[in-house]
Amino acid sequence: MHPIPSNPLCAVPLSDTLEFCHLHCHTHYSLLDGAAGTKKLAKRAKELGIGAVAITDHGNLFGIPSFYKDAKGAGVQPIIGCEFYSM
Repeated sequence: MHPIPSNPLCAVPLSDTLEFCHLHCHTHYSLLDGAAGTKKLAKRAKELGIGAVAITDHGNLFGIPSFYKDAKGAGVQPIIGCEFYSM
């Protein structure tokens, strides 16, 4: 957790801490775009103290089963996403 600087222009009080999580990550299931394996991604998030991490592979959902299992095993909240394309 990182302290949030105070903002005198903000009418809503800010919390004392700020948590960060990656919401746009590609794994090796995103051909030619991602290199991270799901186990390595979850393990590294835990090492960095990140409580949640997402995968948003290109046009497929093949990585979800292994990502979910690996994230839960590492104690990290998995967030499931995908970059779909429409025409």
